[in-house]
Amino acid sequence: MVNGPERTVVVGVGSAAGDGCVVEAAAQEAVAREARLVVVHVVAPGTGPGPAVRRRVEAAAAAARAAHPGLDVSLTVTAGDPVEELLAHRCDLLVTGHRSRTRRRNRRSSVALGVTDRATVPVLVWPSGADPGCPGGDGVLVAVDGYGDDAVLRFAFDEAVARQMPVVAEHVWSAPTDGARRGPVTPSADEARELVGAAVGAGRAGVAVRTVVRRSLDVAIALNATARSADLAVIGAHRGRGAGGGVRRALIQRGACPVAVVPVTGRSSPGSARDA
Repeated sequence: MVNGPERTVVVGVGSAAGDGCVVEAAAQEAVAREARLVVVHVVAPGTGPGPAVRRRVEAAAAAARAAHPGLDVSLTVTAGDPVEELLAHRCDLLVTGHRSRTRRRNRRSSVALGVTDRATVPVLVWPSGADPGCPGGDGVLVAVDGYGDDAVLRFAFDEAVARQMPVVAEHVWSAPTDGARRGPVTPSADEARELVGAAVGAGRAGVAVRTVVRRSLDVAIALNATARSADLAVIGAHRGRGAGGGVRRALIQRGACPVAVVPVTGRSSPGSARDA
């Protein structure tokens, strides 16, 4: 974490009209962190942004300044690979937009997934066009898996405090429906409830917490069902050996709500969101 006045939120923007909402979401995060905001637009090597794209990007940065007086907002246009360029910035939080998955894999989807695959700082993936000024869901959903939850829960509670929202802590219990224990890591329902209760602990003063334990053969589908009514979903990205990313990627691609991905070092849980 960068300390003091050097705190930075970086937001990557493309050429879509909906990116103004992504920049505003990043601006709100910067204000909450007392950080500066760096708006980054990446073009292909040897090219530059067209006049219309430049005007749109500059307008988004100007709108952030106007909406948040005193916020330090700068605009950077660089050439290269969008994922590499965004990851090269030293910051406290990366923000990128995302368009819902279609039959054709779009470039913005690739950038969001590429950044969350490798970032060493939290990444907020904001659905393009989603209005950050209109909350109205059930609060902040945080996926609890029992491995490296401290950083993920800390981020979720910080967001809940800043947004004045409750927290929904969910653990997806993926044991077989026939009740058989297929190995020493398969939890019982009671063990799953104890896990999420221990992880949440005393919570955070002033933040209401609701815990959910759900059994499902598909962790991503179960979490996405809850995410549909959430204002934000927070999930860990395990960087240890054996970690994949299917659950995290599914949450982002299905786009039920904004998704914050918090990097976690170490092996992922074998009994729940094991490939987050």
